[in-house]
Amino acid sequence: MTAETKSIDTVTDAKQKARSRTFSRVLKYTGMRVGTLFITIVIGVYLTILIANMGGYVDNIMRGQIRENVGLILRNQEDYKLLSPEAKKTRFEREVLDEEIRLGLDQPFVVRSFKFLWNGLSLNLGRALHMTSDTGSRQVRLIILERLGPTLLLMGTSQLLLFFSSIYFALILSRKYGSFLDRVVIALSPTSSAPSWFYGIFLILIFAAVLRVLPFGGMIGAPPPENSLEYALDVLKH
Repeated sequence: MTAETKSIDTVTDAKQKARSRTFSRVLKYTGMRVGTLFITIVIGVYLTILIANMGGYVDNIMRGQIRENVGLILRNQEDYKLLSPEAKKTRFEREVLDEEIRLGLDQPFVVRSFKFLWNGLSLNLGRALHMTSDTGSRQVRLIILERLGPTLLLMGTSQLLLFFSSIYFALILSRKYGSFLDRVVIALSPTSSAPSWFYGIFLILIFAAVLRVLPFGGMIGAPPPENSLEYALDVLKH
């Protein structure tokens, strides 16, 4: 009995060690993937900043906007209207310089590029001109965060459907190599290079405009269903 007990304990310890090693490998792999993804995002955002600046072109646009805004503000001030032309010019240039310093345009582009990078990663993207959040805010960060949930729900659902349907059809085609269906799939494979929104437009036209079985957009009907199951089905329909 003692030998059998030791043997069972040895097998149990071996299984636990195997599970521990597997779990540690999964954690290590996940950590490496997350780290690689983060580095890729940082590099992509920084390259976007460099390309968007276009050799100082964006800075010139910002300086032009500053001069225009400062001019509009000063022209509406009564004390400014009473100044002499030389005093007006001096005050105008001083106000423009103060605004450029406030926005950091007096700093080298390298320094400002890293500030832009941090603002981009922290979603500190300023205020929108035309769009607003559901609460009426024009903060771009709030607009993005409010639409992040529905976007992840849509993308996650579509990716899961694509994943399982691809596996299902791949298993079927693996058993019918060289068949007519296999050749049709191979012939249609170049169509996958088109962006998803291209097919989305036609699917919306077919199912929403022509067949009228699905809504054009939105996430929930009006008024929203009170029952949890009906609410989930309505979200799935949208």
